[in-house]
Amino acid sequence: MCRRPDERGQALIEFALGLPLLIAAALLGLAVIDAATTQEAVETGARRGSLTLAASNVDVQAVAAANDTSWLRGQRLAAGFVPSDTALRCLGTPVTLTIGANGHLGFLLPFQRTWSATVTTVIEQEGPQRDRCAAAGP
Repeated sequence: MCRRPDERGQALIEFALGLPLLIAAALLGLAVIDAATTQEAVETGARRGSLTLAASNVDVQAVAAANDTSWLRGQRLAAGFVPSDTALRCLGTPVTLTIGANGHLGFLLPFQRTWSATVTTVIEQEGPQRDRCAAAGP
């Protein structure tokens, strides 16, 4: 059955209008998947970082451990420590670690968002602050 020329033109117009919507929906779907995966990776990275922090008492090592989480590799991480390692942190000191990342496809979302996770840990090894802690006394 032969189509009339105006039906072929209508089909072409419908395709031309529908294709960008389909592409936009696919990209938004990928951005949502990236957001969910990034949130999960940030939570895992925060847990890994807190374990390293408790064992080393060094902020840089904790960030490196968090960044070693597979989905976070290649992303810029924001890290916050309360108190930081410039303060005296001796055995038993609680430290709160917050890790944040934007995700690989965060630019596809219609709003700016940083995915973050916060974990509190307790210093188990004084690490490089051992001498300062000994001088501070009990």
